[in-house]
Formats: sequence, C-alpha cells, structure tokens
Amino acid sequence: MRDAVSESKANLGGCAVNGRESKESAAVPEEEFRRHEALLDSVPYFDVELSGRCNLRCAFCPRDGIARPMDLMADDTLDFLTGWIPPGARVMLSGLGEPLLHPRAVDFVGRLKAGGRTAGVTTNATLLTEETLTALVSAGLDILEVSVPTLDPELHRRMMPGADPGAVLANLRFLRKIRPQSLRVYLAVVLQAENRPGLKELKAFAREQGFTVFKRALHSRGGALYEPRRKPAANGCGIFAKVTFVASTGEILACCNDVSGSTRLGTVRELSFEDLRGRKRELIRRGARFAPCRACDDPTRRVLLEGKTGPGA
Repeated sequence: MRDAVSESKANLGGCAVNGRESKESAAVPEEEFRRHEALLDSVPYFDVELSGRCNLRCAFCPRDGIARPMDLMADDTLDFLTGWIPPGARVMLSGLGEPLLHPRAVDFVGRLKAGGRTAGVTTNATLLTEETLTALVSAGLDILEVSVPTLDPELHRRMMPGADPGAVLANLRFLRKIRPQSLRVYLAVVLQAENRPGLKELKAFAREQGFTVFKRALHSRGGALYEPRRKPAANGCGIFAKVTFVASTGEILACCNDVSGSTRLGTVRELSFEDLRGRKRELIRRGARFAPCRACDDPTRRVLLEGKTGPGA
C-alpha cells in the first residue's frame, strides 16, 4: 500500500507537501496567494458529510459515479469530530449524502451549538417531518438549506427522483409556523434550462414563507457529471481555501466533489485543524492542483475569492 505522501504526489500530479512539484504546478502570484490566505485565516467553515448515503438520485448530483466509501459516519468519528472542530466555526452537515439519514443528526447539531459553533443542515427535505423540524429547532439549528428545484411537482420528481414534492412543501409550510427569527432558511435551486422558467414562482413562494432562494449553476462536479467544454482556468480555488470537507469516513478531502477519494489530505485523527490549515497553505503557495480541480467549472471557486458568500459562510 502506498504511503500518504506517495498517494498525495500521485493525486496532485507530483506536487505534494513533501514531494516535488509537477509541471502543472507553479507558485501563485503574491496577490493571488493573499486572497487565498485571507480565506484560510477567516472564520473556519466545515462541510461535514454526516451521511454518505442518500435516499434520492438527483440529476445534478454525481452519486452514480461515487467510488469512495459512502456510509453513515461512525459514532466514534462523530464524537471525535465534535471536539476537533474549533469553537466559532461554521458547520454545514452536507457532503454528497442526506444528513437526516443519520440517527444522530439532531444530537450532532446540539453538540455543535453547545461548543459555540454555527450549525446548518443541507437536506432534500423528504425526511424533514414535523417531529424532526421541531427537534432541529430545539437543538438550536442556525441554517437550513433545502433543495427545491421547482414548484412544478412533475419536474421536481424528474430532477430529484424519489422525492415527494407535496410532502416537501407541507414540511416547509410547517417550518414557517415554528421557525425562530434566528433560523435562516434557504431554498437551494440548481438552475438548468428546464427549471429556470419557474424561478420567479419559486421566489414568490419563498417570500411568502419568509425564506430566501439560493441559486447555483449546474457544474461538472469535478468532471464527475460531465467534462467541461473549456478547460477551467488554473487561477485558484476559494473552496479549497475556505472550506474543510470531512467525508463520512472521517477523511479530509480537498472537496466534496472528489468522488474517488483521490484528494485525501489526512483524517481528523491524523491532523489537527491548525496542521491542516498549514498543509493547505503550502499547497496553495505551490499552485498545486488536484485531479478533480482540472475538470471543475464551479463558479464558486472564484466567487469566494472575490469576497462573495452563500448559506453558512
């Protein structure tokens, strides 16, 4: 079995913290590095994949191409992570799975809040029952991001096979009744040609409920959904600098869109958060690019570097 350094060198095309740089890697200009460094040193943001499992097969998710282990986070990993994430951090339970499939999702939200963190959940809302919503609110949830591609039920089912659009809307209307002012609710929509015409109607519904629509463009998911027509520019990634992605296995990957697990930086047991931040800093300084990055056309890469944010940030 290859050691961690050899694995990192292969995944970066030869550029690793303790290895030689590849031909594709080049030290970034100082001004560009400072932008990344500002994100690295800002309030920590975590994307925690509490569950690698999902109960839907959304058209905009690379689930069918995932090759890394995808299961529920083990209890001992969850418990360790509770102390590993620094106070003051912002944490979204998301990744490539449905976090509410984990039986300890509400408990974890409560633990995060008790440790002085901001806690959020990204969900397809199929499991967002009145009981679960009430429990999440009681646990102190700060942010709820719900995937709602459209108000057209047939189109909703096509884009998110297995979803029950009627139940989702009913759950959201119940949430309106019990939502404290402190809870921010976003209806997340991945815009495509087929659901773009219904965006105005979705925004009107969101306003009626006191929610906000969060728009995202469909992107390649690091090449897992499609190969971009144009090669993405090698001009850095704000996601890598800003977000710490913890997979359901406890492994720290460069991004949730790494469907193969090839961008492994270590695990939460191997690295302290400060060690991880130092490792990221050196990789950014060297201009390192992971394999999925070379096929990533997610505009959020630049949006974060330009100082713009989304839910939880």
